[in-house]
Amino acid sequence: MPPWNTNVEEARRNLLRIAKSLVKLLRPQFLVAGLFLNLLGAAVAAHLGSDISFTKLLTFQLVISSCQLAGAVANEYADTGTDAINKNRTWFSGGSGEFALGRITRRVVIALGVFWTISAVAGMSILSFLLGGGVGLFALMIVGLVLALGYSISPLRFSYRGVGELTMGAMVSFLGPTASFLAQHGSWDNSILAVTTPLVFQMMALMMVVEYPDFEADSVAGKKNLVVRFGRDSAWAFGIAMLLLGAASALIGMALGLPSIAAVAMALILLLETAFFWGVQGIVRRKPSFFWSTAGVSGFYILAIGATAALLAGIGI
Repeated sequence: MPPWNTNVEEARRNLLRIAKSLVKLLRPQFLVAGLFLNLLGAAVAAHLGSDISFTKLLTFQLVISSCQLAGAVANEYADTGTDAINKNRTWFSGGSGEFALGRITRRVVIALGVFWTISAVAGMSILSFLLGGGVGLFALMIVGLVLALGYSISPLRFSYRGVGELTMGAMVSFLGPTASFLAQHGSWDNSILAVTTPLVFQMMALMMVVEYPDFEADSVAGKKNLVVRFGRDSAWAFGIAMLLLGAASALIGMALGLPSIAAVAMALILLLETAFFWGVQGIVRRKPSFFWSTAGVSGFYILAIGATAALLAGIGI
């Protein structure tokens, strides 16, 4: 093979390797949750009689996806101490390891973080000041961005202070659909609180599972998340308790305007997830990186959001 052909082939392989590393770093599989959370907020607004603006829906999708990607990059940048030594990484936990292992440069990671942060703020500005969302919505979305970045980045570093799980619950399960709802509906209604509260509890349970495989690495690196503080067995029990509270809060949500069919459906999904937790705990003790533990709870989270959104959109006013 002529030298120039060899050089072209080598360049192609390098570009493909870099592209694969960038995709792994950004962890696009988590963007699915952002899409469903956006649709959930819009579904609650539609249930209350609001006309849904697809321009607002798409603009907020830009916001929530950009916040997710900025947060993912920030986590990779800040968590090199754990990611470099983590031997139990799964598709849904433990970081990508691409930056920690030197496959992506520091300059590229910083550039990506800046880009997605600017993208998020640009989307927020359009939604709030050009599409009529208002200053209050802008402030709410900024809080979400700060939580996404502050989960790992100094000086906040919530994941190192024992409040990372609560931060994730508030940021993802509450702020995401609530901002989408307010963008469409324009004012507060207790229905959105009834819908999001069970999801906050569900996210707390999900965090126990995704942090479970990282226990050793997080302990060595000095993270003070709840799994490190409680220990693996107690953290798993805590996750089950969160799911039971989530199921109860779904039923209580009927008092806040959540239709009974949606409340019962969400409660049943969380109870099924509780049974899943109980059923796989023995396997996970033997193999912390068991794929179906993290994949399963992520699937239940999407199922709860999607089923509730579909039911609310289908019921109408």
